Amino acid sequence: MKLDDETVEPNNWRTSNIGILIIAILVIMPFGLVLLAMLTFGKNIDLPKMFKDFWNRLRNGAEFDQPALWGNGSTKYNHPNQAYNEYRREDDAAFDADQAQKRAELIKQELAFNAHLRKQKMAEDNAEFKGFKNR
Repeated sequence: MKLDDETVEPNNWRTSNIGILIIAILVIMPFGLVLLAMLTFGKNIDLPKMFKDFWNRLRNGAEFDQPALWGNGSTKYNHPNQAYNEYRREDDAAFDADQAQKRAELIKQELAFNAHLRKQKMAEDNAEFKGFKNR
């Protein structure tokens, strides 16, 4: 990035990144070493933002949208070829519809199976009761 003929390099060694790195090395050594490699060889890494995004994805459930770290964060399909993006949208919609249909079928089968189990348990209980009653 250039500003007025000056070269400004991104700084991975912010205080927050160093603090997280030290905690990671002390608590979980392999994780700390991975963070050290990321900070050493990576470009403009903001660890607090990455962890905040990760925590939000864990808390709110996984989404397939690309986080702001990888793209512009506003679009799910950000390929330069718009025809490919449209194909992906249609393919995903068809997949979602198919999954919803399969999920509904599984729920229906589960309800039928549970009803069968209840009938079977009732028949066993009746047989046991009749055997007890005939003693």
